[in-house]
Amino acid sequence: MATHNGREFIEAQVMSILQQQDVEVLLFTSDDDSTDGTRQWMDAFADRDDRVTIIREGRGGTAPRNFLRLALHADLADADAVGFVDQDDIWLPNKLARQWASLQRADAVSSDVIAFYRDRPSQVIRKSQPQRRFDYLCESGGPGCTFLLRREAFDHVIGSVRDHPLLPHAPAHDWLVYAVARALGYSWFIDPDPTMAYRQHGGNVIGANVGISHARKRAKRLFSGEFRSQCTTIARLAADAAHDDSDLAELADAFAQPSRASHLALTRMSGELRRRPRDRRILQALIASGLF
Repeated sequence: MATHNGREFIEAQVMSILQQQDVEVLLFTSDDDSTDGTRQWMDAFADRDDRVTIIREGRGGTAPRNFLRLALHADLADADAVGFVDQDDIWLPNKLARQWASLQRADAVSSDVIAFYRDRPSQVIRKSQPQRRFDYLCESGGPGCTFLLRREAFDHVIGSVRDHPLLPHAPAHDWLVYAVARALGYSWFIDPDPTMAYRQHGGNVIGANVGISHARKRAKRLFSGEFRSQCTTIARLAADAAHDDSDLAELADAFAQPSRASHLALTRMSGELRRRPRDRRILQALIASGLF
C-alpha cells in the first residue's frame, strides 16, 4: 500500500485489509512525504501490529513510483500471493478469499468494483469485458487495487522489468504489471463480481474514470499524443520482457514510430487493443483517421 496524505481514510482501509476472512495477511506500506499525519499513524500502527511493515528504501515521488518501490523492496518470501492496495478504499470482507479461490485456475485476478461517492449513489464499474489478445497495450486489467497475483508470477513480472531503463517512466504500476504478466503468457481472470468499495473523492489519482470531466481528460490525452506515448512505453516494456512475440514487437515499434507501415500494423491489430466494443470502435476510428 502506497500512501500520501490519506489520513482521513486510511484507518478504515487498513482495518478492512487486516480483517479479511479465511486468509493470513501481511501489509507492506511506504509513504511519500505525507503532511497530514498519515506517516505517523502508520508508524504507530505498525509498532502495535506485526502484520504491518513500513518500507523506507528506494524512492517514490508519484503513486506508480511509490508502488514500484514497494514491489522492489518488500520481502515477499513468505507470500503465496501479492496484491496492490489503495489507501482510501474499503475491501469487502471476502475479497482475498474469493480471489485466492480464483488463483486456483488462473495466475492473476482483478475485478469490477463498486464506486461510491459522498454525494450520489454508488455504481458498479465494469472492467470484466472479454479480454482481447493485446488489450493490455492500451488498458489495465481494471483498478490496480483489485489485483492479486500468484507470488511466482509477480516475481517474474517484476524481475523482467526491474532493470529496464523505461521502468521509471511507466505511466501506471497496475497497467505495467497487467501488460507484462499477459505478455509473459500468464493467465489473468477479471472477475465480474466486485470485490471492493472504490472510494471516489477529489484526491483520487485515477478514480472511476466516468463522467464528462473524465471524458474531457481522455480526449486531451488522445489528441495531445500522451495516450499513444503511454502505450508506447508499456508496449516496449512488455515486448522486451516477452522477447519472442513477433506481433508484440511489431506493435511496440508501431506505437513508437508513426509511419505508413506502423499505421498499417495498428490498423491490422486495432480490434485486439481494447476489451469493450465501444472502445474498440473509437480506437479503430482514430487509427483510421490518423488522429491516434
